[in-house]
Amino acid sequence: MTCVGRFTSRPFGPGRDAVPYCSALTFVRFQDTGVLPSGEDADTALRDLRREGLAEDFEL
Repeated sequence: MTCVGRFTSRPFGPGRDAVPYCSALTFVRFQDTGVLPSGEDADTALRDLRREGLAEDFEL
């Protein structure tokens, strides 16, 4: 089973214009079952992902 998560936000920091700047993170996870990972039932590796170190900031 392949799961794809895409997360976006704007604005991503102080002093940035909210219109042209944003942040995005997309990840792909392969798992054995069709059960959606959620909350405390999600795998520890998935719960430990830190957006701050993985998301990319960009300008539109």
